[in-house]
Amino acid sequence: MASPALTAVSRKDGDASAPRIRKGGFIHGHGLWLLILPALLFFIVFFVVPTASLFGLAFNKSVAGVITLSSDITFDNFVRIFTRPIYYESILRSAGISAVVALVCLVFGYPLAYVIAKTVNPGRNTLLMILVLSSMQLDMVIRLYGLMVLLGDNGLINGALLRLGIISAPLPLMYNIFGVVVGLVQITLPFMVLSLIGIIKSIHPSLEEAARSLGASRSKAFFSVVLPLSMPGILAGTLLVFALAISSYVVPALMGGWKVMVMPIHIYQQVAETGRWQFGAAIAVVLFVTSLMAIARLPPRRHAHHGRTQLMREETSIPLVFKFLSALTLTILLTPVVIVILSGLNSGDYLTFPPQGLSLRWVYAFLTSPTFLSAYGVSFMVAGISTVISTVLGTMAALFLTRSSSRVVGPMRAFFMMPIVLPGVVLGLALYVFYVTTDIGLARTMAGLVIGHVIVTCPFVIATVTAALVGFDRSLEEAARSLGASPFTAFRLVTLKIISPAISAGTIFAFIISFGQFEVTLFLSTPNLQTLPMAMYVALRYAFEPTAAAAGIFAIILVVVSMVATSKLVNLKRIFGG
Repeated sequence: MASPALTAVSRKDGDASAPRIRKGGFIHGHGLWLLILPALLFFIVFFVVPTASLFGLAFNKSVAGVITLSSDITFDNFVRIFTRPIYYESILRSAGISAVVALVCLVFGYPLAYVIAKTVNPGRNTLLMILVLSSMQLDMVIRLYGLMVLLGDNGLINGALLRLGIISAPLPLMYNIFGVVVGLVQITLPFMVLSLIGIIKSIHPSLEEAARSLGASRSKAFFSVVLPLSMPGILAGTLLVFALAISSYVVPALMGGWKVMVMPIHIYQQVAETGRWQFGAAIAVVLFVTSLMAIARLPPRRHAHHGRTQLMREETSIPLVFKFLSALTLTILLTPVVIVILSGLNSGDYLTFPPQGLSLRWVYAFLTSPTFLSAYGVSFMVAGISTVISTVLGTMAALFLTRSSSRVVGPMRAFFMMPIVLPGVVLGLALYVFYVTTDIGLARTMAGLVIGHVIVTCPFVIATVTAALVGFDRSLEEAARSLGASPFTAFRLVTLKIISPAISAGTIFAFIISFGQFEVTLFLSTPNLQTLPMAMYVALRYAFEPTAAAAGIFAIILVVVSMVATSKLVNLKRIFGG
């Protein structure tokens, strides 16, 4: 809607030649639906329909090696899940492990989120956000590589304890529930931190100061004021971490050594090893519903509103214990990354830590490895194509979500965000079932893999561009139109130019997420169409060698450089921290 001042200027003195501002912008009214339509159709065809196909397959009779949808409905697969101990115990085990992971992430994540939310210095704040986001967006297989070097029988911890004479035999730190919990905490901890930053930042310091002025100690003021007001963020982070942990496949596979039987492991075994697609689909449906029930209880996101008084006083209120715990949390997040870098620069003939010396021999081995170079090429190609598609679809969708007054905006925004938190292994399986049962020629193809990556990267573009458009002053666009610019010209020269940094940031996020994507890729790739995460997973599972660490070094550099570039384009805390 045009501002009264601009409207008055355009119509004064009845000048017929004066440009008139029509209500709306480049696309308005029903035309806004043209913006959301491409993304909506894409998600319906390649997210909703495949999920429905997976549900349909789950209610078919289990026949080994057969992937066909039948109209004959049976509940036998679900009866088998909930009546056989091996399966219903894995559900309980998955839920128990995920609950422990969520609790540990809360204990370590809250102090770091508090420090980030209360830090005034822009440079220090940006650095903390880059560290958290880099650890989140780095390929999880690379991070698990570092953990395996740290926790293995011949790893850093056991080696140090043996040399000190504290233990006489290596501690079992891997291939058990403990190893799985440690791995899941390392992977999901950034999500807890990001869930808490916004809500903590929205708590005005005067509330805590009022409690202290009434005689409360700093700790009592925190537990009686700050912590209760943080509960929406605590609930959101706990449920989000629970949903991510219960759906993880790669962590139990590598850190549990296939000995910790959780639902994602059963899904892969039933589908890839026994060929019982219907039963595997039934387990996937149970996992999907469990994750959906968790994220359905997520509270609406709150955005921080703070003034100059808060910004000038907040950093001095950070307790020393929170600074210590936040440093410990950053150590947990970054140690595996440092280990991967040093392992890739090891001069020894095999993997040892600490390294025998520094050398580029394994970097050279990576650069001459057909397997890893081919995987890098595939990852770059898939990430590049999916990023272009995600950027176009996501930007158009963000324009609709911020400019439409329709009641469907809220539910539609939640719908587009679902692929971020729902099980990636389930989405990959659903897409594969959809490709095979419809016989559309996308199974185990580059195009089919790109589609899966678009589904999981597009939400990041939508979130990034939406954050920029929410604060966009529409009067700037209207001012351009009052000077005679057409709606399209005003949009191109004003709106698009202002939000272009956010679009660029969304593009970077999409590329990095696609480049490191593993679980969606699991069912969609082939030995000849292997991405870098898949190649590293195979290397870690069957041949633990430093070449994989050298490959990881380049991925780490890519992520860090991308995050630094993104921080120059947009306010990272505004997008991810409220």
